[in-house]
Amino acid sequence: MFILIIILVALAFVSSSALVVFPRVRSSIRLSSSADDYLEQAKKLREEAASLESSRPPPPPPSSTSSSSPAAAPIINLKDSAWTLQFTLNLPNTLYTSSSTELTFLADGYTTSDSSIFSKVWGWDLEDDDGTSTAEGIKPESEDVSVLLFSADAAKESKIPSDLANKRLYFTAEMAQSKTTKNWRFNKGTCTIKSDEVNGGGLFGLFGNTGKILAQFKVVGRFTLTPAPPAQ
Repeated sequence: MFILIIILVALAFVSSSALVVFPRVRSSIRLSSSADDYLEQAKKLREEAASLESSRPPPPPPSSTSSSSPAAAPIINLKDSAWTLQFTLNLPNTLYTSSSTELTFLADGYTTSDSSIFSKVWGWDLEDDDGTSTAEGIKPESEDVSVLLFSADAAKESKIPSDLANKRLYFTAEMAQSKTTKNWRFNKGTCTIKSDEVNGGGLFGLFGNTGKILAQFKVVGRFTLTPAPPAQ
């Protein structure tokens, strides 16, 4: 009887061990099979990536040119010098700012421009400034101050206000040249137009004098001149 009890206990222990071990074995087999699938998929992905990398064209070489515009060289001689002009016209109920326009003051006294703002650009002239018209009111000893004069006819098709369409714009610039480096620089500029007004003639007007037409210059704006960058 005692021996029978021992045999039954042993059988019960073996059966419970089998129930514990076999599920673990089956589970480990599933994990192992899933890991193999992942490894196989990863291998295929690496192969596809390598194939795409080999078929992609090589990147273009880096550009050797700079994105920024080259700086303008100092201007020593105004003859055949190129400048960038931009002006603002301040009229009643109208404020107009032009686009940047390049001008070239030729050695023969003419002025050229390829801008559509002007229908014609006239000659230029340089005069000595005998006054003290610098921004500080004092002519610096290190510079010679001169007045640059040029004019241009506003194009009818341009965006210039209609009040000035087909009229001539007169540009007066104060320029300074260094006595040491001889470089020219722009100080300030005034834009004017010529308006014809009738003068009553004072006392003579009482005796039927129709008066005399006087040409007067009226300030209509300001402008700037900067050395034009070299052509690319």
